[in-house]
Amino acid sequence: MKQIKFSKTLIVTIFSIFLSIQAHAQFELKINPIAALFEVAHINVEKGINEDMSIDLDIIAGSEVLYLTPSFKYYFNPSEKGSNKFYFSAFVPIGSFEDNDFLVGIGFGAGYKFVSKKNVVFEIGTGIGRAFNDYFVPYARFGVGYRFNKK
Repeated sequence: MKQIKFSKTLIVTIFSIFLSIQAHAQFELKINPIAALFEVAHINVEKGINEDMSIDLDIIAGSEVLYLTPSFKYYFNPSEKGSNKFYFSAFVPIGSFEDNDFLVGIGFGAGYKFVSKKNVVFEIGTGIGRAFNDYFVPYARFGVGYRFNKK
């Protein structure tokens, strides 16, 4: 399989596309403060499709790892704030890690998101996936961020 490395330009481009689509919908920007303790940047952007569904993109980057993980979330019983509480997700891990193997796969997870009155977001989730080249891909999410309301 051909080795592929992500560039900083690719990450900035994907992140910019996600930021540009937020104009008319609920949009969140979150970081994982625990990942920073291990010198890994974990940034998440999420866009609500409607009250029950959203799409998001995780960017996880460190000295030996780089993952982009787009996912789809379904919220079972959101409140009037929309896209919060318990959810189920399907995700596609795309990335490379310390031995420069490239992987693409599919996975499933679950989590819970709380949105405060001042739109501060707290999220925790977990899941597992499998890459098409037989690697198991564990998935963990802890995010703190801000929700930008509908315009």
